[in-house]
Amino acid sequence: ADTKRSYHFNLIKHREIFIFIARDITSETQLAYAATREKNRIRLLFELVRNQDLDSENLLLGKSPAIDKARQFAKTISRIAETNILLVGETGTGKSHMARYIHALSPQKDQPLIEFNCAAIPENLLESELFGHVKGAYTGAINNKKGLIEEANGGTLFLDEIGELPLLLQGKLLSVIEKRTFRPVGSNQVKKVRLRIITATNKDLKEAVALKEFREDLYFRLNVVQFKMPALRDSDNDVLLIANHFLAKNNLTFNKNIRSLSPEASHKMLSYQWPGNIRELRNTIERAMIFCEN
Repeated sequence: ADTKRSYHFNLIKHREIFIFIARDITSETQLAYAATREKNRIRLLFELVRNQDLDSENLLLGKSPAIDKARQFAKTISRIAETNILLVGETGTGKSHMARYIHALSPQKDQPLIEFNCAAIPENLLESELFGHVKGAYTGAINNKKGLIEEANGGTLFLDEIGELPLLLQGKLLSVIEKRTFRPVGSNQVKKVRLRIITATNKDLKEAVALKEFREDLYFRLNVVQFKMPALRDSDNDVLLIANHFLAKNNLTFNKNIRSLSPEASHKMLSYQWPGNIRELRNTIERAMIFCEN
């Protein structure tokens, strides 16, 4: 028989004769499978929607004292519209989520939140990205372009990996913080902005200042309020809560129906130190789910 098709078999005995009946039910089986798959997809969608609260509480997942402290800090500082915040901590601890959470709680939550990784753009393009440029400012500048600082006007500018910002641009960013003004590349026009600046780094900026790699005056201006994001290993059993969050999310992405972590997997997760923190946990769950066949 064709192994790609489904059959229903029935054996009937009539007196001394055996009658073997095979009925092709491929279309019925395919329809039932499709219905089950769609039912699971809808269930997963409902779970995902239920877990995505509109008040952005899920940006900081966890029930440990460390996460409660982070939430309380965010709720307190979010009320002050333009105070500069420096988020520090190990890589993968969720500094970008913290920045989004602070913005979501602030009175400016309906205004722009602009995120920028200072290590992601070549140095020769950084100034234009941040400050914008006018037509003809340099070869290839065929139109006026708004910079991210102007795009964030009225809201929040989040600068990740701030320790990688070149010294020349550090001075220009300092001017923006102190005067709340800037000039696009190639322009003589001074523009005003009102915004909150949140920065993040996993580098020791004090050491960078001592090595003359980071401006001391800029460090003091950025470090008005500092918060250290907790490492995952210091968050008690939050690792399992966060792992299950990624499990539910990836079920939808991969169209799977994995219901839970095994006791063995849970034990290993709780005993592991997670040097890469939440980012490592997310990647581990994703990798495991890709190869999970049951």
